[in-house]
Amino acid sequence: LEIIQSPEANGVITSAALRAVVDILGSVQEISEVHKVVGNVVEAVHLCRFEPTDANADELVLSRIVEVLSVTVTSENSPVLFDEVILAAFETCFRLSTIKRATALLVSAATRELSSIVAAAVKSRSRESNNSSIHLPAAHFRKRLRSKGNVTFEFERDKLKEERSCSSYPLRAMLLFASCLVDPAMKLSASLRMTGLQILNTALITKHQDEKGTSALWADSEIRDFLLRDISISVLRTLGLASEPSIVIAQAFSVVDNLLVVLGPYGLPLLETLLLRVFPSYVDGSSGNFPVTVQNREVGLEALACLMSQPGLLSRGFAAIDCDPVKEDAVGPLAEKLGKAVENSMTEHDRLIQSGPDAVDDADEIWNEIIAPGFLCADALLSLSGWLQERVTRNRSTEESTAYVKKMMESKRHKDESAKAAAAINKLGSKADGRRILDLLTEYKIFDDELMAVKGSDLERLIPPAAEYFRITPSLDKSVIGTVLGEPDEISRKFLQNYTNSFNFTDNDVTTALRIYLESFRLPGEAQKIDRIMHSFANRYMLQNESKTELKNADVAYVVAFAIVMLNTDQHNDSIKKKMSLEDFVRNNRGMNDTEDFSKEFLLEIFESINALEIKMSNESGVDELNEILWEKMLESAGYVSTGSNRDMTEARRFLPASSQAPDSELFDLFWAPIVSSARMVLAVGTNENEVQRAIEGFLSVARCSTSLLKTDKAIDECVAALSEACGLCSSPLYGAAVRFGVDVRAQLSFVALSGIVRNCGDGVREDGWSLFLSCATRLQCLGLLSSPAFDEMSGYGPELVDLASMPIAVSPLQPDWWPCRISALEKDNGSKPIGGKSALQ
Repeated sequence: LEIIQSPEANGVITSAALRAVVDILGSVQEISEVHKVVGNVVEAVHLCRFEPTDANADELVLSRIVEVLSVTVTSENSPVLFDEVILAAFETCFRLSTIKRATALLVSAATRELSSIVAAAVKSRSRESNNSSIHLPAAHFRKRLRSKGNVTFEFERDKLKEERSCSSYPLRAMLLFASCLVDPAMKLSASLRMTGLQILNTALITKHQDEKGTSALWADSEIRDFLLRDISISVLRTLGLASEPSIVIAQAFSVVDNLLVVLGPYGLPLLETLLLRVFPSYVDGSSGNFPVTVQNREVGLEALACLMSQPGLLSRGFAAIDCDPVKEDAVGPLAEKLGKAVENSMTEHDRLIQSGPDAVDDADEIWNEIIAPGFLCADALLSLSGWLQERVTRNRSTEESTAYVKKMMESKRHKDESAKAAAAINKLGSKADGRRILDLLTEYKIFDDELMAVKGSDLERLIPPAAEYFRITPSLDKSVIGTVLGEPDEISRKFLQNYTNSFNFTDNDVTTALRIYLESFRLPGEAQKIDRIMHSFANRYMLQNESKTELKNADVAYVVAFAIVMLNTDQHNDSIKKKMSLEDFVRNNRGMNDTEDFSKEFLLEIFESINALEIKMSNESGVDELNEILWEKMLESAGYVSTGSNRDMTEARRFLPASSQAPDSELFDLFWAPIVSSARMVLAVGTNENEVQRAIEGFLSVARCSTSLLKTDKAIDECVAALSEACGLCSSPLYGAAVRFGVDVRAQLSFVALSGIVRNCGDGVREDGWSLFLSCATRLQCLGLLSSPAFDEMSGYGPELVDLASMPIAVSPLQPDWWPCRISALEKDNGSKPIGGKSALQ
């Protein structure tokens, strides 16, 4: 160990000493006080210094260091180590993985060992969760990473040596450090982000040694806080980087997927952000103002397919997000966006086929940006159809789940009614004012029955609930909200006062409070309107923070709020070439604190906050600009409330519902049309048997779900129409049809599926569907391709023609008189009689 730490030893000697340590530890069966021995070895390796000689010899020394750490820290027989030993090993491996001139082999080995150290920390059940007195704030690593200029992992080694504890502190430190590496706000390289993501993934997928299928991370309250805050927001920001290498984006999606598993029902804010901000940008092909690369778009849409294939997740997301009156719809708009992408893809594909690729100048661009992503969107939709069918056909609702779904859908109905009023308000645009808002809310019956009767001078009683409506309705145009708040009439002024009073700025600094306020509406452009709004904000802020801020009074708060708005414009408006410096900002606000100066720390905090992150409305910023304030609001709305200095989930009032309480019927209503469009496209242009079979299964799933849910809409008829079109029997003349149909396996499989649908789901087929099916069947019979026994089986009670996954749906006992089969035979076998009294010929 002395040789290992000696700076005078050359690489060859140091390498031999490291190898000797490995041999000694491997040959001794039992070591007394093994944790002390291992601690000394790790400490020596951590402080390893040697005289560089030959590049190959030096590389061998570094590889030996990784080998020693593998034997001592991460092997199956490793003892329980003190906190400082684990962190020293982690710091050593991280230092090796970031050596600039290291070979790819060394970097790979060091990175793997980093993940192994994290996995070992997760597995160790003997480590106490809270017996370390060292607090680990989120700013710990962020501040050091920014100030050092180079990326280093540092921890409180001296304090840990004094404690000599075996706690979960190392795991918390490593996870927090990894989240800092991942966060784009730290402006680190893509390779470091990749390292951080690999560390996080390892921690999330590692289970306890003595338990199956459980994660060690959720049991520790502080680690849970990291998962929900620092780690979630860092990974989401990474997903918003449009030009990031695709391997990093793929790893980030893997982390998100594992986070959803570990967080379980409390992953609602993460799922909401994915559905509202992340996946729509990959479907559209743009993140914020930047286009998503073709490779990253492919990765994102494959990740969407993976998420949509998780049974029940979208149903529960619909219940918790789309049915919540204060949340913006996520699942419904995503279904609509996917459906449009599939339809656009099919349209452009048909155009290219008809015109010929050579006749279209931008054929490659159309394929990469429209057609190929459309196929991936179709794949995501077809991933949903499989588990949805299984849940619908097998799910047995309990009285409790039925009551829950009924209550949830009542909330959805009220939300839709509220959205109609919001749409009418949005049409007012710049003409909106307080009086017109009250009239529209009364017209759409938003107020309760008592307030609906209010007229004349009592209209002021409507202002508080109207202001609350403005605060909680997500579908309102934020420009209209700003217009109303800035109007000079008396009702609008009181509207502004009530709206501002609905905010809680307690214990927030003035910049944070102003962010929260201005992210809820668009500030109007007129100076007088801005003046009224800023005065209202200043009065509210000082009322709640008078004793907690260095601002002297509300007038000073008004001046500072105006200064922050001007600074925000200056720092983030591209048309302003000469930006304001910190010195300029300090000089401009000299003597503004009621004739006194603000402290430099106060102004520095404001300047750095605005310079780092622009104040934007929440629905304008991309996911890469997701800020902590908006994320905190989402956590609070999900029920993650503060209890003292810790956070607690026991008070959660809103989370993902249980799987049995998911509204599968409503989800089917949203997705059946996009699924049919996807199956139609894949069936038409699929290039192999698997794709054709997947498309046909999509049609069958929609038909079976519609039948099981007793839907009488046109879902089954759309399936019948698509399959009859794929048969090609009705769209071309009979001459030559026998040959065309006989060599087209796709057409044959389509007719088999079509026959299965009309047999098993006949009660849901409507007039147009029967017409199409009978046209195909009679044409086959005219061509001599449908034998008499086959025709009888197809239309009677014969064996199943398609695989129903061991869950056959009973054929309808009702036989209408126009059913194409031998009625007398059915009457003889079943005793059922024709319905309607007319013959098939009539």
